[in-house]
Amino acid sequence: MHLVYADEFRRSQFFGLITVAVLLGSVSLGFTTCPQGELTMYKVTMETDWSLKKFPKHYPSWRPHAQWSKALGCTHNQAFHLWKLGDLASDRLKLFAETGNSDSLVDHLSQGRGGIFDIFSAPAVHIGVGSTETNVFLDGNHSKVSLISKIIPSPDWFVGVDSLELCPNGVWVEQTRIGVGPVDAGTDAGFTFTSPNWELKPRLKISQITAHYPSHPANSFYYPALRKLPPIATFKFMKVNLYNLTINEMNTQSVKQKIMNQETDKDSQRAVKAIGVSYNNSQNIKKKSVETISTNVPNPQLSDEPRAVKLRKDKEIMKRKKKLLFEELRRNRPRPCKVSEWSNWSACSKSCGFGHMTKIRKIIKSPKRGGRPCPNLVATRWCGSARNCRPLGVGYFMW
Repeated sequence: MHLVYADEFRRSQFFGLITVAVLLGSVSLGFTTCPQGELTMYKVTMETDWSLKKFPKHYPSWRPHAQWSKALGCTHNQAFHLWKLGDLASDRLKLFAETGNSDSLVDHLSQGRGGIFDIFSAPAVHIGVGSTETNVFLDGNHSKVSLISKIIPSPDWFVGVDSLELCPNGVWVEQTRIGVGPVDAGTDAGFTFTSPNWELKPRLKISQITAHYPSHPANSFYYPALRKLPPIATFKFMKVNLYNLTINEMNTQSVKQKIMNQETDKDSQRAVKAIGVSYNNSQNIKKKSVETISTNVPNPQLSDEPRAVKLRKDKEIMKRKKKLLFEELRRNRPRPCKVSEWSNWSACSKSCGFGHMTKIRKIIKSPKRGGRPCPNLVATRWCGSARNCRPLGVGYFMW
């Protein structure tokens, strides 16, 4: 299910240097200035490669078989970390890593604290080898992306990316791929995919699982004959669109005021059109699209204002315009089908012999604008037993 959580987000009010993030486990420290007036859309794809051929030890083939939770993530600045090697997992991350339940983590991210910009998720992958994808937005103040996906089944293992910088040296990356291995959240003591829930107290730090660590024969990823594990998943980031919102000066005070006072969707669309912002539906765009909002006509009403005041007002205007464009793009995204949770299993259809049980779920929101269609709404399984058919008071073997 393609879900995008973008109801609330926070824009950073400072334009400064961005610290280059951790890439593929190695730290490269440097400073870069990402363009402040740009809004960028990326397609994020998770390709999973958990197969019996590559990972034969303890490979889960049934109840449950090898699969993945949805990929949940956000774009943010250098002040935020969704997860980090060497840190202790939060209660919200613990819940997701152990059960795949993301509600608490999503609620926390949706509060827009700590430099978070866009929140997103991609559908779950219900097989070991597959793929899923979604779109995500970044801007000059929030050029990093982090995401995680739980390995199912597992005690508290996941894969993910921590603070990937997509605008190094002030230039947006066109495309990149990152192969990743399993990560241990440090909240459960299990060694195998189907271990019982053995909570660790105190918790251990988040750590990378390798072919030799943890060095225990019971570990499902323990392959002492290998130098290193092959990637179990790969994350691909591809730039789809670039929107340039740089401001020089606005030619009229009335246009500024109109942008500041938008409260309804209809007025927002009218304001975006009035200031010359053009955009294209992300589904129909194959090439980079750049829209520039600029003019060199001076504003006599602002000519006598102190420069600092003028710059502050321009920044506020730019933030408003970015928000308008972001909301417009969000409204035009494809909307996938959204369904309810499964109901409880029904009673068995037969009291004597073998019958079937069913459970159902309902459509909450129908797909729109080419969004992912609805999944199966009914599930069935066998039930019953021939033992239930013996006459009352007679033993099972009839003697």
